[in-house]
Amino acid sequence: MPDDVKPRRSYDSPRRRAQADATRRDIAAAAKRLFERQGYAATTMAAIAAEAGVALKTVYLAFDAKA
Repeated sequence: MPDDVKPRRSYDSPRRRAQADATRRDIAAAAKRLFERQGYAATTMAAIAAEAGVALKTVYLAFDAKA
């Protein structure tokens, strides 16, 4: 790597971290509601995303899998 390349600047945003935590809680709450209403096997990740009001990719970023 050339010497003139600047190192990456660290990034830490407490506000962004709090928003991400809130989104994760919203997704978990939506999943719980759907599991209770429809059952675990009948609940899809897409349904969880719709219930939580987020994109499907957001659900997969917050949680690796339905389990």
